[in-house]
Amino acid sequence: MKFYEKSVLENGIRVITQELNYTKTISLGIWVNVGSRDENKAINGISHFIEHCVFKGTKNKSNFEISSSLEKLGGYLNAFTTKEHTCFYARTLSEHFSKAFKVLSELVLTPQFPPNEIEKERLVILEEISSINDTPDDVIFDLVEKELFGEHPLGLPVTGDSENIIRFNSNFALKFMRENYSADKIIVNVVGPVKHNDSVGLTRKYLGGLKQLYSNNVRKTPSLKNRPVIKEIVKDISQVHICIARKTFGFKDKRRTELALLNTLLGGMSSSRLFYKIREQKGIAYNIFSFLNNYFDASVFGVYLSTTRKNRQRVIDLIQNEFKKISKNSITRTELERAKSFLKGTISMSMENPSMRATHVAIGEFYQNKANSIDEIFEIIDKIQIDDFQSVAEEILSWEDYTIYQIIPESGENNGN
Repeated sequence: MKFYEKSVLENGIRVITQELNYTKTISLGIWVNVGSRDENKAINGISHFIEHCVFKGTKNKSNFEISSSLEKLGGYLNAFTTKEHTCFYARTLSEHFSKAFKVLSELVLTPQFPPNEIEKERLVILEEISSINDTPDDVIFDLVEKELFGEHPLGLPVTGDSENIIRFNSNFALKFMRENYSADKIIVNVVGPVKHNDSVGLTRKYLGGLKQLYSNNVRKTPSLKNRPVIKEIVKDISQVHICIARKTFGFKDKRRTELALLNTLLGGMSSSRLFYKIREQKGIAYNIFSFLNNYFDASVFGVYLSTTRKNRQRVIDLIQNEFKKISKNSITRTELERAKSFLKGTISMSMENPSMRATHVAIGEFYQNKANSIDEIFEIIDKIQIDDFQSVAEEILSWEDYTIYQIIPESGENNGN
């Protein structure tokens, strides 16, 4: 049985479906291959602004009619923006699939951006930005990626710049959509008890008139060269928040699975090296984990934690020591097998969620024109040997490549105790 089915319409829209007959609901997504990395400083935040504001009204529906259209049928609509994609999605009972498709397609094709509603939503977005800026364990990831990528668009925050948000209007948003929401950049993704041909038919009915734009906007490949930076900013907080990160290869690199295993083993589970050493053994951090932010041609790999001011250098030294241990002394076969099993379990559990299945397939299609099945992923994981892992670990854990970004309290040596 195929993991999913795929058709390409005459205008270039890809329709990908996974028929799951054991569920009563469908997950429907219209994915656009446009995100904040397709912006520049002057328009940073426009993709996220559009994602919010399309819900304020379409040619045929008011904002209330949009929100209630599926809720009265037991479903819902939502959307999100990343650095590389924008997704408009719906979850509903399968019997309402056609209605959901119609409403969702209207958001993409006929948004009206009514000025009075846009003004209110502008305030909502500004509040969202303020909320992120007031939350150290949120904003530090934007700050460290800005430091790592510099002037490259991947260094721009998804939510955008407040001054830009104040300037944006309906004409600006519509112009950006006309120039970027091209049929060849769109994937329609359906997971649930729906036949593939039915999804193709509805896509052709509602989105078949969308044209290809053949845009000349080519994404610039970022430099993956790292330079060590130590940076501190001061805020009125009680703990030190630390992010230790570097740039490295992206999703298109075949070594991405080794990197995912390194992330798992280093700080991705409660038996991982850093969690066990720093939280369980030393008790000097409540929240500590490693992370991997994947993009097509780059990734950001690193460690985040919060601790007291007096313990921050001790924690950094402990992390550096674990980096050296793994890169110089290797790991045991038992550790590698534990990381493999945990990663496979995490993937399996996520695939039981229709929305996560849809995301996996859409990202795979965007990045490599193919999404691997669970069996194919497991086969890739199982083939990795210690030598494969060690080669990536030695490259990635070179301490000289890491930026150390800290948000520290305004004063007091023992803040956070």
